[in-house]
Amino acid sequence: LHQVFSADWAGLRALPSEQRAWIGADAASLFTEIAEGADGGWSAGFKLVGGGGDWLFVHFRPTLDELAEVQRRVSDSALGVHLRREYDYLSVTEAGLYHATAQAAQEAKPGSDEYRRMIQEAIDAEGASDHLPVVVAAARAVMDPVFDLTEVQVMDGVHHPSDTGQLHTAGVLRFTPAP
Repeated sequence: LHQVFSADWAGLRALPSEQRAWIGADAASLFTEIAEGADGGWSAGFKLVGGGGDWLFVHFRPTLDELAEVQRRVSDSALGVHLRREYDYLSVTEAGLYHATAQAAQEAKPGSDEYRRMIQEAIDAEGASDHLPVVVAAARAVMDPVFDLTEVQVMDGVHHPSDTGQLHTAGVLRFTPAP
């Protein structure tokens, strides 16, 4: 979870110095506590330079419930009431087969039985590992002959379809196997 906040600097400056010190100490304590998630993951805060916000808080956790909990803790903190969320987004990290598909494309014709066998071996190896399971939907997409991985639309990264009601394409990413 990535959160960009602006601070209510005027409101903070208007507080007595003792209360500002308490808010600072409470924020430091909170970020010390959430820096490492109880069941994995981490959180960190970064001062932003330039427009758009004052702080970037990044939280990685194994489950959405754990992300919701850390988000609630920041909002409910003494500092949280002096922050205005400017922007946030949730990014789900999944096991990728990018290296495996590139390697397979160098050694076999994409879509061929040999290519599919190589990809399936990579899927099986990832699925057997303890560190990160393969996302089944991604694996199926790679194996599906209808799914075209040679060309992918790239969104502009600024205008979200839920905000504007339409897609804003920045370009197209094309994969061309080496000869």
